[in-house]
Amino acid sequence: MKKLLPILMMAVLALSSSLKAFAASSEDVLSYSIISDSLKTCAVAYCDPSASGEIAIPSYAVIDNENYKVISIADEVFYNNEQITKVTIPSTVKEIGEGSFCQMDSLQTVSFGDSLVSIGKQAFYYCTKLENAILPSTIKEIGESAFSVAINLKTVTLGKSLTKLGNEAFYECQELDNVIIPDSVTEIGEGTFQSCFDLENITFGEGLKYIGNNAFNYINAKSI
Repeated sequence: MKKLLPILMMAVLALSSSLKAFAASSEDVLSYSIISDSLKTCAVAYCDPSASGEIAIPSYAVIDNENYKVISIADEVFYNNEQITKVTIPSTVKEIGEGSFCQMDSLQTVSFGDSLVSIGKQAFYYCTKLENAILPSTIKEIGESAFSVAINLKTVTLGKSLTKLGNEAFYECQELDNVIIPDSVTEIGEGTFQSCFDLENITFGEGLKYIGNNAFNYINAKSI
């Protein structure tokens, strides 16, 4: 029995360490900034660079012992993180800032909340392992180079509220093979789908008024 005690102690310590590691990969690695004190809203402002695995952004954050609704992800919060593989964005978030998830080498999956309105410039730039972008129907604008050089991006779903695709929004998404532009889109920026080498099928909506220079250069279109 005496020999078993040290083994049991070691097992407990190992379990405790693993639980701490799990906690550090979720809310404990995030910090927030207040947007409106009166409305009790806030933004995700910082992520610990050591964060890894799966991150679930909470709908509410506790600041000074009060609950604040998380409605935004600030600029460059997760920039250059090399260990996070999945991010879940809650339905409370309406805005993703510039470069928020830029150059995340291990990011494979993003679950977008159903209230998202805008995605900022270079938000997912150079996320080379990201495979899908299933965007909610509430999205209105995708910023410049938002998904540029996401070279393994295979599937993109554009919501029915979308009005503008920024310059080079999907530039060099080499695995993308099919795009349906909803009727709500009036503008496709310059180089938006340039160098999407596998892009074969494009469906244009009826509301389109402007297509920028080189928007579809170097694609493999078979059906437009």
